[in-house]
Amino acid sequence: FTLTNLRMLNLSHNKINLLQKIDLQYLQKESLEIDLRHNQITEINFRQDIDENDLSRKEVLLDHNPIKCDCHLLHFIKFIINQTKSVKKSPIVIDIQNLKCASPSRMEGKDLSALGPLELKCFIDHKNSFMQKRCPDACKSCEKRPEDKTLIMDCDKNLTIDLIPDIFKLRLENIELKLESQNLTEMPWSDSKNFQKITKLFLRNNSIEQLTRLLPNLIEIDLRDNKMTTMDEKIISMINGSTHLRAMSLSGNPWKCECENLDFINFAWSIRETILDYNEMTCANGDFFNKLSADNLCAMKNRIIVITSIILGLTS
Repeated sequence: FTLTNLRMLNLSHNKINLLQKIDLQYLQKESLEIDLRHNQITEINFRQDIDENDLSRKEVLLDHNPIKCDCHLLHFIKFIINQTKSVKKSPIVIDIQNLKCASPSRMEGKDLSALGPLELKCFIDHKNSFMQKRCPDACKSCEKRPEDKTLIMDCDKNLTIDLIPDIFKLRLENIELKLESQNLTEMPWSDSKNFQKITKLFLRNNSIEQLTRLLPNLIEIDLRDNKMTTMDEKIISMINGSTHLRAMSLSGNPWKCECENLDFINFAWSIRETILDYNEMTCANGDFFNKLSADNLCAMKNRIIVITSIILGLTS
């Protein structure tokens, strides 16, 4: 039968654990308020496309549900964002003003209304699954971020590059690799197709003295707190020629601030908008990069040249 006069459907204080967009399509054609507050809803699935043209207004109340804010929430968050920007409003109205994430732990307490698509991630391996583990043993975590099709890996120096999961099988396109505080003396490298898909490389707090190569698709690299003193002409040329690199972090290194290193110092100044922490970069003696000048760095050398020239002039 059809409840033609139904305007309010109160389903609060039950044990409903899933809300799907497609469920709203089969409710009556009249405007309806649906109260789903105080349930056990962890997942909101808005992946399915439905025809909203003949759909009447459906207002859904969702407060006080233990929402799991992982990658499965992506389509719902994008729906909410589109609702705020779109001129043509959807007849589906979701009240999330007081709705907060309950899990995972890193997202607990965050307002759903403030979430962005890039915050939503999922582990590539499921707990208690009988499927073969895909995340290498040398990694603390391997997560996928569907919004930009990225695999995010947090690993240690024992990582075997060949064991990086095949991103194509995961339907991903990019890799972010974190190898921090591992006492690495050089940047890891492999010619494998998978490794070349790294777009962000985080190498903070290692013992790297020199950057010798640059990954072709690298967008960001973090080299803070290493043992770097300079960059040679070859790597400077690679950085200048990169069409992808947009962000570098270089502070916390004992940079050599002498006249002989002026090419690198000038280079760093020229790309200061790319170096996220340029204003925190210091020399080995503690001087800040943004206070350096060629006149001061090369004053002694210039003085010696002048004195030598005078002596040669007097003896000629």
